[in-house]
Amino acid sequence: MDESRIEETPQGWDCQHCSQSNALGAKFCTRCGKPRFTFSSEFGKKSVYSVLALYFLLLIAILIIYLAEPGGSGWMGQFYGSLILAIITLVFVGIDFADFKKYIFPQRIKGKLLLGIIFLTPVFSFLVSNSVTWVNIRLFDQNPVFNDSFFDAPHPLLFAILFNAFFPAFFEELAFRGVVFSRGRGVFSLKQTIVVSSVLFTFLHLSLLSFVWIFPFSLALGWLRARYRTVFYSMIMHLLHNFTAVILEHRGWDLFLVS
Repeated sequence: MDESRIEETPQGWDCQHCSQSNALGAKFCTRCGKPRFTFSSEFGKKSVYSVLALYFLLLIAILIIYLAEPGGSGWMGQFYGSLILAIITLVFVGIDFADFKKYIFPQRIKGKLLLGIIFLTPVFSFLVSNSVTWVNIRLFDQNPVFNDSFFDAPHPLLFAILFNAFFPAFFEELAFRGVVFSRGRGVFSLKQTIVVSSVLFTFLHLSLLSFVWIFPFSLALGWLRARYRTVFYSMIMHLLHNFTAVILEHRGWDLFLVS
């Protein structure tokens, strides 16, 4: 379907597949579900190119950070790495900010949902942290301690929370449940967008072991984004998960299964 062939009026557009009239802002036909734009349309191409550009820039930046270690292996290295990823994300958010700002905060906070996230996410994080530690020790005879990167920071725990919890939760959600999700909706169905954004998010972590839990976790984040049309709840869930993991590692509470 070519974008130029879509019958469009100031009030809406007619689907080329079933002739259903749709609102001008609708991206999918309300009758047959076919997308208004496809990969071959100009809008579809721009959406796909935008997602690919963001993803590969983030991937290249992560590889450079791991290999070159700008700022060294201590907390300064974590700072520079986080700053680079944040800048890349903010550039893409800024390009679509007029559209994206609608999805940052919900019109009304859903208290029950928020309480559910607050109580259930730490439980999930506890199970994941202990399971991953058990697998690392049993299979690889080692257990990476991510908080060790901040041993030389003025306040190690505070810096670990900032760069391992707050930064990832905020900027990764802006990137994947923000830019990737919003752009993906231009050419994918809602379910496809959740899956595609989750696959990209999972592989960006460059860990086959982590795939087992990051992918379903990302699906949950994507569902929250889709269901409530905001990145607010996925940010809260992401933040609580990472924050709990940092505290568990700091206190040695990720070793219950191997103690």
